Amino acid sequence: MHASILAYMFNLVEEGKISTALNPATPTSNQVFIQEYVANLLKTAFPHLQDLNQDIPAFKEHLRDFLVQIKERETSLRQAQEEKHKIQMSVPGILNPHEIPEEMCD
Repeated sequence: MHASILAYMFNLVEEGKISTALNPATPTSNQVFIQEYVANLLKTAFPHLQDLNQDIPAFKEHLRDFLVQIKERETSLRQAQEEKHKIQMSVPGILNPHEIPEEMCD
């Protein structure tokens, strides 16, 4: 959702649909201003990535490590949620009746 909104905003600026200067203090185009502004935001939010600016293999390795960490975190969170649900099922009255799986009887 957020990425779609951001892409839409970039598209508006790139197509020139925003005629008012976004930064009246400097005489740059809106497209250049947005590019510099977003680049500055990313640099301040992720200062540890600045040394990877031109080193593409190092950046790919860093990105791969990040994605692996996310996957590991998701797995551990899922396991913790399953364990919590098992504990809750063992104590009567904690779960709502619609959260308790029904046993099929023939």
